[in-house]
Amino acid sequence: MDFNLTEFQREILDLSDKLLSDYCTQARLRKAEDLGYFDAELWQQMADAGLLGLALPESVGGMAQDFETLTVLLEQLGRHVAPVPALPVLATASLPLLPYANVACVQAALRAVCSGEGMLTAALADSGFTNSSASDTLAENRDGKLYLYGEKSRVPAGMQASACWTVAQDGGDVGIYLFACEQVGVKRRAQETTNGQSLAHFSLDGAQAELLVKGADADAMLTAARHYQQAATAALATGLCEGMLALASEHCSERKQFGRPLGSFQAVAHQLADCYIDKACLRVASEQAACQLRDGIDAEESALVAAYWTTEALHRISHRSQQVHGGTGVDRDYPLFRYCLWARQLEMDLGGQNSVLAALGSNIAAAHAA
Repeated sequence: MDFNLTEFQREILDLSDKLLSDYCTQARLRKAEDLGYFDAELWQQMADAGLLGLALPESVGGMAQDFETLTVLLEQLGRHVAPVPALPVLATASLPLLPYANVACVQAALRAVCSGEGMLTAALADSGFTNSSASDTLAENRDGKLYLYGEKSRVPAGMQASACWTVAQDGGDVGIYLFACEQVGVKRRAQETTNGQSLAHFSLDGAQAELLVKGADADAMLTAARHYQQAATAALATGLCEGMLALASEHCSERKQFGRPLGSFQAVAHQLADCYIDKACLRVASEQAACQLRDGIDAEESALVAAYWTTEALHRISHRSQQVHGGTGVDRDYPLFRYCLWARQLEMDLGGQNSVLAALGSNIAAAHAA
């Protein structure tokens, strides 16, 4: 596999880096913290630059690029701790819908994402269920129309979303349903996360919806959403690790102890070297998963490996970055704390290292048994 960036991908990297450098200043990030860590102006600027439609088809106003190209953008968003919900909107929610992009309601939702006029999200967590085909939410057919009843928790970008797809049961059959968030049957309540980014709790009481798929197709769509989430999180995490390492390296070059830069001490240098190795391992795992998803190869194992290295690298690099910074790292006037909060949030979003390792072990055992 060739992991070198294409000319177009380098252009996307340069464009996104310039845009995010202009908008992700300390002053703007502090302001975003009071708004659910969301910068609406930056989101619209990304739409105007075509970045929101990077991996979406031209029929909805996108650039029709592949998932690997999208990870270039995600990595830059992580490096700048950008206050936008790109991962859940552009990867987890949008990409699994691409096989159904010719369906009118899906086409409208994806077109709104590209233009920035709306957001699409996926509500995959009931009470007790996460990223599973099991669901307490019920779909009821009345007079040829479908209505949803149930509770959805921890919906990413739920307070800003204009459309959402979710899992529901209709007479024992599990299906994927798409509904508009701004309607009488939907009530939203904000939930705050570790990194300050707002989620939403949805109460569905007769929310009118459209059925997209049922049965095995619904399971396949949920599997695709999980793979995209894991691989996209790894790409975002790679950028976070780059950002933390850059701050740690700069601090250890400038801060002096006993008349010498901190980085000149062997113990500190070894800590940063270990961080660099962890980041390099994460990057390789991330790129492997992205390439397999791009090429349509079964990415179950590579996505789990990327998720494992995400939890491993984020945990170790955030701790070591804090250690070499001393008390400076937790000062909210210094940017490192945001990276560490995001690192912890992404670890939890993936379920934690133990659950990822258990899933990876089960996958390897099943492969050997076959």
